[in-house]
Amino acid sequence: MDYQTAKKVHSSKDYREFNQDPTFLFVNQFMKKGKDFDAELQKQFLQVINCAITKKNVDENCQEVYDWVKNNNLLDIIIEFIHSNRDKAIWYPDEEEVQRHIQELNSLSLFFQSFNPTNSINRAIFDKIQNVDSITKLKKVITDVVKISKDTVYKMYFDTQTTRIIEDIFNRHDTVTPTLIDEKGVDFFINKIPLDLKITCFPKEYLKLQRKELKLKNEITKLKAIAKKYNINFDKTAKEDILKHLITSKIKDINNQEALQQLQNLDKENLSIINSTKVNKHNIIKWLYENQGAMRFCAENRLFLVLYDSKQPEMSDKMRITHYQDIKNAINGYLDTFKEENLQDIEFVFNKETYTTKSDIIFVVI
Repeated sequence: MDYQTAKKVHSSKDYREFNQDPTFLFVNQFMKKGKDFDAELQKQFLQVINCAITKKNVDENCQEVYDWVKNNNLLDIIIEFIHSNRDKAIWYPDEEEVQRHIQELNSLSLFFQSFNPTNSINRAIFDKIQNVDSITKLKKVITDVVKISKDTVYKMYFDTQTTRIIEDIFNRHDTVTPTLIDEKGVDFFINKIPLDLKITCFPKEYLKLQRKELKLKNEITKLKAIAKKYNINFDKTAKEDILKHLITSKIKDINNQEALQQLQNLDKENLSIINSTKVNKHNIIKWLYENQGAMRFCAENRLFLVLYDSKQPEMSDKMRITHYQDIKNAINGYLDTFKEENLQDIEFVFNKETYTTKSDIIFVVI
């Protein structure tokens, strides 16, 4: 692949050609002049590949280096250079620092699945303010909005820090070649295959879909029926995630064996779906690609880390800190036995366009 073709692929949303030739992704991270540009690292990189840049333009310099690497088959040299500088890709230098951050994050009091940081603030403000008709009510709304804003910032911080903690697990493993400088659509390489890491809870909409296909009643409908039967009051206006959490908590609080058994049966149904999905990953991977947000759409290779707490599904995201060791073991176990065929070829449709990519899932279910 020549430089102009590689550049065009990089600016597209379809990275499949980089599976055969990822040279551009390895070179570009050292040559682009972004916010993470490291002049000293670039100097060391150019010395290792024995290349002197002669152009003033950033793009021309990148092409000059790209052509030099291609013509002299230097990709393995670059990979060795990255491995020798692996510490630059590590956020937290040791386990003690990781545990310090985990303890700090554990102190944040959040209902993890109740909001989406990318759009929750504006939506929540609009919902609250549209029915305000006095300054007194407005002041109450402002108090509520401050709390929403604070919780959303906490959630963003939680997501950022835990993503770094989990990325470090990958980047420390010998089979992984990290990116030393952020590269669009690539967090690391395994066997020269570029991969973007996506950490998510088992998607509730996919679970709903599977329950429907199996002709099982909707989860919230069953929970409401249990609540009604045992005279459990709940806020009917609450959002579904919060409602599920509230009803489930109240069922456990009343300690009625019959009600608890019904709740356990519901948990078993869901866990059975999760276990079936673990065996046949293809459908959920395709669903995850086809249901990604339009604003952040990309068809790069993805390695999904999917978390599911079978006892408290709405708190699955908190597993990032409460079950850090389980996650670490699952990731290292996956990498220890990694084979290229682990990555499935996924064909999916998004906005009427068909894409092909490579992907796999690591499940952590407790």
